Amino acid sequence: MLGVFGICSVTGRSAMHARTIELTCILEPAATDDGPRTDEVRRLFGLPRREPPAILFERVALRLAPGRLLYVTGPSGGGKSTLMRRVAESLSDVIVVGCDPPPGDAALIDWIAPGRPLAVAMRALAVCGLAEPRLWLRRVAELSAGEHARAALARALAAALARVPKPVVVCDGFAEGLHARLAASLASNLRRLVTGLGLCVIVAGTRDELVADLRPDEWVRLAGPGRSHRSESSAPPRRRPPLKLRVEPGGVRDYRELAALHYRGDAPPGFVDRVFVARQAGDDDVLAVVVYAMPPIELALRNLATAGRFSGNPRRLNRELRILRRLVVHPDVRGRGVGHWLVRRTLPLAGTRFVECLAAMGAVNPLFERAGMTRVGQVVPRGRLALLERLRRLRVDPFRDDFEQRVRDCPRVRRLVERTLLDWRRATTGRASSASESQVDAAAALRRLVSEPPVYYLWDRRGRYPLPVGDVRNASDQCGWIERCRPESTVERREPGNDRHDPRDGGPTQRGPEGGLS
Repeated sequence: MLGVFGICSVTGRSAMHARTIELTCILEPAATDDGPRTDEVRRLFGLPRREPPAILFERVALRLAPGRLLYVTGPSGGGKSTLMRRVAESLSDVIVVGCDPPPGDAALIDWIAPGRPLAVAMRALAVCGLAEPRLWLRRVAELSAGEHARAALARALAAALARVPKPVVVCDGFAEGLHARLAASLASNLRRLVTGLGLCVIVAGTRDELVADLRPDEWVRLAGPGRSHRSESSAPPRRRPPLKLRVEPGGVRDYRELAALHYRGDAPPGFVDRVFVARQAGDDDVLAVVVYAMPPIELALRNLATAGRFSGNPRRLNRELRILRRLVVHPDVRGRGVGHWLVRRTLPLAGTRFVECLAAMGAVNPLFERAGMTRVGQVVPRGRLALLERLRRLRVDPFRDDFEQRVRDCPRVRRLVERTLLDWRRATTGRASSASESQVDAAAALRRLVSEPPVYYLWDRRGRYPLPVGDVRNASDQCGWIERCRPESTVERREPGNDRHDPRDGGPTQRGPEGGLS
């Protein structure tokens, strides 16, 4: 039996303004039932049938307020779980991580923040180190124990953000079973979320080393029954400790090491020109990789943003421009800014004046804008909606598992797919002939083509491009795309007669710098 005494509250103007709860727990063990060996153990060690009451913890004061993160540590059996249960029982506005009923056959992405925008669920999952699109489509029941624990934390955080006023989030067993690097990233991401969005979170665990990344406003260290606890309160530093990374030239082999973590990892990255990797100081593991490749022949948004600088001029295109084809960040460090840090550091090392990028994630994540690239607009294949309508009339859904079989078995569907891909290749490569591919590959290519349109980004070493799309006149739509463009701020126009290649645009040496990532 557990007794709880001395619970008090200092209230503020509302349920989630500053308040303090104080908890004392006296452990009163029940008498041990007689069993085949209990009497033998009692006689052997001289133990009574009922242990006397003992103080598990006494007058533990927790100050709760928006933006505060509290960390409870202690040995196994030291009272952490009991304290967390008592905190939950003492509050009327609380979310306990892991108390939701089993989700059944629900996919992970549907279990997080149901009814809220997709970006909310994606952010919560990224904070918890689960930023993998393929993982989002798996059933919750198929997750590992560590993934399930982090998914439950993501669900609780998303639920707290949806309520007004925001409740207290209580999480026991924080970062249990995670290796050191992933646990540190989870702690760092949680600290940033709590501070940035005004949550109040209490987590309990056994790992004192996470204090440096978690930076709690209050650290309560329980010592166990009959021993006093220690509590430390301090304002967390404004910046999280740096993640020491170095940038090095890499190769396709380095990309293949992380390719399975990319949602398009099964597709080749094209004609690769340069690869760069990020490694942690003192460690040879690849934490992130970025791939720069040769660009497609024609893109309408490129032509609009550069006033046709590369239209019909493949030599200049190959000399002055590369496309950022892949960016993959290891799950252990996702959410810590490694992606945009690596892109920002390697754009000047790409060896050309211009770098462009087409990113599906650009619709919900401004990673490339943070890296210094300029968002030009979102490209939409002409006739995309009409194509989807034609497929619907044929009772074909390109996102169902049986789409490849329908392409293989139905001549009308197969002709539609082949004709669409032929037009697309003519638009993007300038070639009218279709590449030889299986019907399975053709189905996969069409599925990517009709999915959410990517966002087009451009980076210019000199800062003169991209031009505001609204200021461009008579730009040719050579590749048959329709754009939804977001006006940008005024950008300096290119000077007349300045079309010659500048040797300085080749960029510095490939050797990258070392630095701290905050």
